[in-house]
Formats: sequence, structure tokens, C-alpha cells
Amino acid sequence: MSAGSTQDHSPIISDAIFSGAEANHVLGLPIALLDFPVEIVRKILIELVIDPTLTKRRIAGIRCTCKAFDDILAPAIFSDFRLFMYGVENDTQQLQTWISPNNHLHVVKRITIKRLNSLHIPLFALLSSALQPDNGSALARFPYPVADKLDLSQLSCFRWRIGDESTLVRSQVVQLLSDLPQLAELDLRMQEYLEEFEHLTHDLSKLHTLKRFSIDIYHPMSGGCQLSLPHVDLIHLGQIFRNNPDLTHLSILRECPMKETSCLADLLPEDRLLKLEHLQISSLLIINNLESVLPHIRSLSSIVIWLSGQEDFSFWELLGKEGIFPSSIATDLPGDVFLSYLAQHPNLVRLTIDTTFISIFGTSLKEPFMSVVAQHARTLQYISIDGCMLQSSFRDIENEIHFSKCLNLKEIEVRFYSADDHDVSSPLRPILKVLSKLDRQLKVVIDHETAYFTAISVCREDENELLRDMERRIIWGAKRYTRVYAGLIMHVDE
Repeated sequence: MSAGSTQDHSPIISDAIFSGAEANHVLGLPIALLDFPVEIVRKILIELVIDPTLTKRRIAGIRCTCKAFDDILAPAIFSDFRLFMYGVENDTQQLQTWISPNNHLHVVKRITIKRLNSLHIPLFALLSSALQPDNGSALARFPYPVADKLDLSQLSCFRWRIGDESTLVRSQVVQLLSDLPQLAELDLRMQEYLEEFEHLTHDLSKLHTLKRFSIDIYHPMSGGCQLSLPHVDLIHLGQIFRNNPDLTHLSILRECPMKETSCLADLLPEDRLLKLEHLQISSLLIINNLESVLPHIRSLSSIVIWLSGQEDFSFWELLGKEGIFPSSIATDLPGDVFLSYLAQHPNLVRLTIDTTFISIFGTSLKEPFMSVVAQHARTLQYISIDGCMLQSSFRDIENEIHFSKCLNLKEIEVRFYSADDHDVSSPLRPILKVLSKLDRQLKVVIDHETAYFTAISVCREDENELLRDMERRIIWGAKRYTRVYAGLIMHVDE
């Protein structure tokens, strides 16, 4: 999808400022819908939330139509959203919505925030219609941070896209986080050359309620990885892990292809064992002292290892020898060692093969892949895989036979990376033909816009009854992650 499409589907609080009259005019949604039983109304509105043709702005318009719609849709719109992501000119409007009486803060569970400086816009600037937010001298006379006025007591997840905030601002935000009783997840994303990383991790080590911690360190694509610049030293993360003994989910990703100075064993506490249930790491972090990591990961239920195109390595072999077999596994390079590990696995439930890197070079899945997958036909419920590589594999009738044994699959995600619509559309019919022979409750998730609508068209127009039946089970991948409401909309990661 284009960058514009991504923004349209992002939850933006300012979108809620949208009149009910405009919503009815735009969408033609009759108020008579309220004559139906409330459960039917709820299901109809929830379908709108996951409809790929509706943006968040239009859904917010439906919410503002009446109180009944607001009660149903507000949790789906506000429970997980992005703040200060789309330009400084939107920040004040978003904050004005926050301090309004009907701000829906009571349903906020997850926040993704970028420009933290905006939380320090004085409250007076938001309340006064006469005062313009760019009037620096006026703002200086009213230094009352809006953050002090926000009730985020229900916030459980804070996603922080760290930028050019001052050390003081970062420290104050950490203080705000330390006062949140429900905070259990911290997700950080920052540049490789972030200054004051040691100071930041020292502040974050004051948090003691974390159960999930993620950090993604990237380098600017335009400049590449500058080895001459100072790099973040991951060793400083250790103090965060030591002060959060209840950590169960840990993710450490680093894009820069440099030699890592720290290994995972250096970061984990020595005086106590973490009972990690989920681990996501890039391979450079784990090449040393693998045995020291094992005591912390014996309870793993899911593991994600990104090799970034490197050769297969011995970590999978070590996990197999130690009998560590998480039910959910994801990797980007299914080499021989990995396939050997999968062949030993006794209870594989979820498998993700994200072949973004090797797909660039047209590499096919290794020959034994489908036969290994077929070994898990009894337990495998979810698989995510590149559509072009899946079609290429199905050209061999033996592979199609192997895959057709997976009758217990509940969901398959078919991903496409090509920007060429033809490259996306051509593999769909043979893939859908094979999938239609599996369980008739199987959901097919497609995250590419052209591929999604092409799949709908293929199923709708085909004479085959099995293919026609699949139309109702094809899900738009770009919006499935917003389904977090009342059991009718379920978050994929929950």
C-alpha cells in the first residue's frame, strides 16, 4: 500500500471531530439501524471497522452520528491509536480533543507517540481560542504541561518513537510512565546514532511493572550505516531487564549490519532467571554465549529470529538439542538447519516465513519445506508466507499434496512485496485453488491492496463452488490489527 493509504487507516484522534450530519450524508447510514437489536447493530458497525474501503476518518464520522454508535465504536477507535505522528500542525488539535469532557481516555489501552515535545504545550494555549500555538512568548507565560491533565490510568502499552526530544523531556515522560499503574508494555524505536542512550536507559530502569519490552534500532536509509559514528551500546539495556523481573516478552532488533559488541547473554540478569515466553532478536545479538541464554528461554511459546540474509547458523540446532520447541516460530531464512529443527518439532502451531530479503533475489523455498510443514498437519493452525514463493512451490504437485494435508489450518496470511500489480495478481488463482480444498472455515489474510481485491474478484466470478465460498473468508490484512473490541474484534497478537 502507498504511504497515503497507510495514513488513512491509522487511528488519529483528531478524526473524531466530524459531524454526525456529515457522516449520514457521506455514508448514507440510516438512523433506522437503531431499530435492530443491539447485538446486530454492534456486528454491523464492527464490520465497518474492518472494511478496507473505509478510512478511520469516515468511521469516526459514523461514531459521531449518535450516542449509541459512539458507545459501540469508541473502544475500537480509541483503544489503540497514534499521537503526534503526522505533522506539528495536527498536535494542538489532537490535544484539544484530549482535554475535552468526552475524550474517551477511559478506553485508551495503547498509544504510539512520536513528538513528545507536544505534551508540553501549555494548557492555556489549548483552552484559549484567541491564543495561537505558535506564539512562543505567550506560551512561555503559561508553562503548564498538558501531560499533567491527562488521565491515562488504563494505559497498558506505550509505543515511543524517540526523536530529538531533550534529555529533560525524556526524563519527564519516564516519570509520567512510572505513575501509570497498568503499564505493562514498552515499545521503543530509535536511530542507531541516538545520543544520551545510556542516560535514557538509566531513566527507563526506574520502571518496574514491565512484562513486555521491545526496542528497534534503525539507521537512516539515505546515509546507510555509518561505522565512523558512535553507535548505541546495547549493554545498557541490562539495567532495565534487571529491574523488571516479570518480563515475559522481549524483542531486540537492530538493522545496522555492524559487528555487535554485546550478546544477549550480556544483557540478561545473572542473579535471577527471566521466564521468557516470547523472544524476538536479530542474529548478530546471539552469536556468542548461547548456552548462557538457555535458562531464560526454556518456557518460550514463541520465537522470532531475523537472519537478514546471513547463512543459517547453529542456534536452531542448539534449541533442538535442548528440547526447546516454541509452538510459534518466525524467521526470514528457512535454511537446512532450520528445516532440520522443524522436523524435530513435536507441536508446531504457528509458522511465519518472512522471506522479504531472499525474495528480492528470486530464491525459492528449499525442496523439503512443504514435506516438513506436512509433518505438522495435525497441529499447525496458522502460517504466513510470501505469495509468489507459495505459488512457485505449488508448481510441484508433490508440494501441493503435502500442503493439502494441513486440514487443521485456521488462518493463512499470504504476503506480497512486489509493487507490480501483475506480479501480485498472477499467483492468486492457483493459490486460492489449493486453499479452497482445505477446511471451509480457513481464513485467508491478504495485506496487499491489489491482491486483496483481485482475490475477491477471482472467488466471486469463478464457477467452482469451493472458490466462491472463499470470498467471505478473505480478510484485509492492513486493518485486522485494529480488531480489539469486545470479542467481536480480536487483536491478532493477543
